[in-house]
Amino acid sequence: MANLSLLQRARVALLSLWAGSAVLVAIRASLINASISDRAGFGQAVAPLFRAEAIIGLVCGMALLVLVWMDKKLDAATRNVMTGVLLVMLAWVLFYFGSQPLMQELRASGQGGVMIADSRRLFGILHGVSLLLYAQMTILAFFLIHKETRKVEAQ
Repeated sequence: MANLSLLQRARVALLSLWAGSAVLVAIRASLINASISDRAGFGQAVAPLFRAEAIIGLVCGMALLVLVWMDKKLDAATRNVMTGVLLVMLAWVLFYFGSQPLMQELRASGQGGVMIADSRRLFGILHGVSLLLYAQMTILAFFLIHKETRKVEAQ
């Protein structure tokens, strides 16, 4: 990392924080899943982790967008790729904050902890989309870390 500019170092640090926290949340959620058999209890246990990750993602994503547009040395193609990837990452955060109230409402609508079939189906769809966007965001963060640090090899 000796040849990275200050802006590149800042981007790598933010991306590493974001990707690392996403992986840690996923690992922690897996461990909680293995120890809690009750689905509702699992949801309550991991909800704060994913909320914290969404906040970290929002802060890091916004800061990264600013850093990308501040770096006048970036060529247009690199800037466009990074902006697109960061917007996908922010989509997960926005989806998270947008879907959570609806998912809470669906959970609360159940009688005795059991949702009706339509609510359960919608809950499953929202959960699946959230999971896919989360995985995509994490993979893309590692891709950008690789892209940023690879520039040193090309120099």
